[in-house]
Amino acid sequence: MKLDRVLEVCADGLYGHRFYEDAHPRRRIVIVAFISVISVVLFFLNLGYWYTRTSTASISVSGTFLIALSGIASIFAHIANTAATDELEIKTSHFLQWLWLILVTLLTECPLPFFMLKTVARLEVGRTSSNWFPSFRLVGPTHKERNSQRLDWRTSLGVKATVCISLTAICYFFPPHEYHLVSASMPDPSPGLLAVTK
Repeated sequence: MKLDRVLEVCADGLYGHRFYEDAHPRRRIVIVAFISVISVVLFFLNLGYWYTRTSTASISVSGTFLIALSGIASIFAHIANTAATDELEIKTSHFLQWLWLILVTLLTECPLPFFMLKTVARLEVGRTSSNWFPSFRLVGPTHKERNSQRLDWRTSLGVKATVCISLTAICYFFPPHEYHLVSASMPDPSPGLLAVTK
């Protein structure tokens, strides 16, 4: 479902839809602005949390690893979708467009999965005064982290994989956006009404 349709459903679902000529999209503008501000705040809070987190105690290492992998997969999906939408081809004439797309996507979407993977892998990033490049060092787990990991591994990998595959299959075969809690008051428009006339 496209973002504008989601926002339309949110706005109309919260406040109802007015079928008047003087209807103005003020509510939609307010909701879009609110969602945008909250999304930016949430992004920076997540980034700060994972940047400052140095211990894996009380978190699921396998769950965090899967969340980070899904973030990396969404980065590739975003690049592919944007390239398809903009009709970018792999040619030298489109090199700058590809470079811009990849750089912006990596700079905006890559830090969070990187910090999550850094935390669960127990990597310590440092730099010596004589070297310009950062150095990576594996840090051993503490007693608290070992206890947390033992608790995490009580659930077998087979059960976790079964739950993950089952949820993915349910979402694929029964997409949540196709089932409505409240039925629409107006019927869906016919395809002829949506055709663009020239």
